Amino acid sequence: LWERPELAMVDINGKQVAWACPAKQDARNYELSLILEVATNYAVDGIHLDYIRYPHPGVCYCDHCRSEFSAQYGFDPKTRPNDPLWINWKCAKISSFVNEIYTTVRQINPRIKVSAAVFPRIEEAKLGVCQDWEEWIEKGIVDFIAPMIYIPSIREFRVSMEEILKTVKWRCPVYVGI
Repeated sequence: LWERPELAMVDINGKQVAWACPAKQDARNYELSLILEVATNYAVDGIHLDYIRYPHPGVCYCDHCRSEFSAQYGFDPKTRPNDPLWINWKCAKISSFVNEIYTTVRQINPRIKVSAAVFPRIEEAKLGVCQDWEEWIEKGIVDFIAPMIYIPSIREFRVSMEEILKTVKWRCPVYVGI
């Protein structure tokens, strides 16, 4: 990423973040090329999407994202960083990339499973990291999810699992990261 800083995310203060911007086609093409290299050249059972999200709500305010969003919605997202339109726009960028990965991998080999590491609470996942994994399940663009339930309390773990299963509704397998 440091070789191609123009592909990096930018925080609300204008500082580059060491994550590729999912709204930039060059970044998506590069990441997809790596996934396809593995899916094409190796006998893998699956592709697991880790970090298929934004790192936190305070990104991506790069010129590309601001310009594309402003053209569509008529305001600069920096002026309203918590606006649902902005959050949904970023969720859509991640979801469309998951869809692109799933579709392309399945064209190469329909037996390869595509999975994703997800934040366990769906609202926190959407608002905090723009990860709408419930939509991914509804659209059938993941074969299973791996919720990251990294908590020390068994009671909190149980509550989190109940919320996940209520959201998933048995539409796909759930393999929990503990």
